Amino acid sequence: MNKIGIICDLNNSRHPLLKSYYHSVKNIYEDVPKIVMNADDLDGVELLFIGDDHYQVHKDVLHKEGFIDRCNVDGIKVVVFTNEKIFNSYFPWNEDNCKIVQTIKNLYHYTIDVDDCKRLGTKLARSAPSKTFKPFTETLSKDKIDKAVFIGKTGRQCASYTERSIMLRKAGIEIDILPPTLPNWSAYMTELSKYRFVFSPIGNGNFFTMRFYEALAVNSIPIHQVREDTLDYYDIEATFDDCIFFQKVEEIPEKIKTFTQKTSHNILWMEDMIELLLKKDGLLI
Repeated sequence: MNKIGIICDLNNSRHPLLKSYYHSVKNIYEDVPKIVMNADDLDGVELLFIGDDHYQVHKDVLHKEGFIDRCNVDGIKVVVFTNEKIFNSYFPWNEDNCKIVQTIKNLYHYTIDVDDCKRLGTKLARSAPSKTFKPFTETLSKDKIDKAVFIGKTGRQCASYTERSIMLRKAGIEIDILPPTLPNWSAYMTELSKYRFVFSPIGNGNFFTMRFYEALAVNSIPIHQVREDTLDYYDIEATFDDCIFFQKVEEIPEKIKTFTQKTSHNILWMEDMIELLLKKDGLLI
């Protein structure tokens, strides 16, 4: 078995995405991955994971002088998950980070955005929660309020938030809009679980946000926006019969009217996604 390392800020307690990568790697390989924070930590590592390479703490490790050189000299296989849109995004520095990532010789790069997958030729990443959180999600409410909720930023902070505000006004259904001020992820998921529907706008990218998978994890029904080609790449999700997909907000009222399921039943965990990719690329038998 490969000696596994991971760049992961386990001190981040606000959101479970980083810990989901850590726990998923641990669960898949049935071993505790070595936390890597500098080049010296690479001793003995043969396979290195980087969950969310755009997160600043992770970027700082990856960009340290000599770090990628050490990976290349030692022949370390590096698995990188990108959880933001790289090209034509509101964050132009994402392209610079991608160029640095591409200097890794034994690179296995997976990207969340459909347009990035097309441009880079990368396989699709998905940002679902880890199965480690399943016992917690199973304790949450199964009785649903028969309307939708949106928890997140709206307003004029950036163009994508302004677009959200317009969509929420035009949705044609009752949506409880809650600001992202809940104290922690547990409180967020508890609130999410109370609602039959979870409104999930696509934002400035062409991908499925973690909100979609969180909704499924609490048996709520995502009302998820897609582009014309999104479901061609998110082909697993495209088969789910317990989700509502829309391209234009005007489609929502009719789709809600004809939708009969009270709760969702499909769930996709991060381990499922990572195992699928690793097996395709020969990193997991």
